[in-house]
Amino acid sequence: MSKPTKRKNAGGSSSTNSPSLSEAELSREAQKGNKLVHAADSAGGGTWVGKMITRTAVGLPLLFLFGWIISSHHVYICSLVVFIQVVAYRELVGLKYTPQDSTYLRLWSNFFNTYSLLIVVFHFYARLFLPLLLPYPVVAPLVEFILSNHQAFTYGAYASTLVMFVLTLRNPYYPQQYERMSWNIFVHVLVFLQTRVLVSNVLDGVIWFILPATLVIINDIVAYFAGLMFGRKILPFPFLPMSPNKTWEGFISAIPCTIGAAYIVSYFYAQFPWMICPRIDLVSPVDNNCVKSTFFEVYTYEFLGYSFDAMRIQVYSLIMGTFCAFVAPFAGFFTSGMKRSLGIKDFASLIPGHGGMTDRMDCQMLMGGFTFVLLRTLKPMSTAVMEGLWWKIEQLSQGEQRELFERLSIGLNFTRT
Repeated sequence: MSKPTKRKNAGGSSSTNSPSLSEAELSREAQKGNKLVHAADSAGGGTWVGKMITRTAVGLPLLFLFGWIISSHHVYICSLVVFIQVVAYRELVGLKYTPQDSTYLRLWSNFFNTYSLLIVVFHFYARLFLPLLLPYPVVAPLVEFILSNHQAFTYGAYASTLVMFVLTLRNPYYPQQYERMSWNIFVHVLVFLQTRVLVSNVLDGVIWFILPATLVIINDIVAYFAGLMFGRKILPFPFLPMSPNKTWEGFISAIPCTIGAAYIVSYFYAQFPWMICPRIDLVSPVDNNCVKSTFFEVYTYEFLGYSFDAMRIQVYSLIMGTFCAFVAPFAGFFTSGMKRSLGIKDFASLIPGHGGMTDRMDCQMLMGGFTFVLLRTLKPMSTAVMEGLWWKIEQLSQGEQRELFERLSIGLNFTRT
């Protein structure tokens, strides 16, 4: 009876007869083959009909909750932005945790992740939210002290992070500690630096926050259902090799729908004063009788020999829709590649059928940044600043207003003596 001979399998490991690979080997083989092994499915598995039902049953209540927050107050909208950022940050930094972590390494990671999160949130949002506490005499002096020394506090916290990091380095954890701190910095850039502008969009007018978010949702929905119905029936190969579920039919079908929806939805949103009126901060009163920006005035345009009347925001929304259809999806493809490299299906299972916060907000982050840049490019002087200046002037006494206008009457090019 001959002995079984050893041979090399496709992955390069030795086997006899019908070998069974270990979990670690399966994981390595899966990553080489660009496949996911034992990845949790946020939709709970099953057929595509069951997944669609799960997505719809969870997505509709979330849309209603999102609509209620948008229609409530700027404070709640800005708080929602911060909440999304914090949750996405926690999801991403948590990817570096492993079951093999020692107690020291786990405690070390938790401390620096939390401490750096508090520093970044304080740096970006202290000046926005702390003034809401000034009307309360008990905390007003402390709030004023913090606001007047905001930059000093931020830099001091950053310097203390550097000192504590060096002092807590321990052998043999040097590679893991530097790797996790580098990952931490990358996540801060990916999440906070990219989405900080969402708050500015809200203050410039809620429409600049809700419009790009709506376009991303429409693009996702159309691409998803078009991919289910027509995927690989016309073009029998995936859109991207790393994302085999993405189809050319879904990507192409979403383009005209997104651009057309941009033109229609922007007009609809522009009918609500509370959406188009800007604010300079969260303390000044909400004014729904603000002077309309030129974005919301109707002009006559000519195109290919035809003339039509439209708001400026409708014309510029076509730019937003084009970016949303052609470029914004690549933020999702970027995170898909990240998940595939880590061997996971979703960043988290926070939202059944949808994954984690990062899974839902990847394209929103890029789209919000584009809206911010577009708005500053087309309108260098924000209407929020103008409205804020008028509100500040209204708070002055008649004598102070008279002095201000006398100085302005000298001319625009004056300096304080």
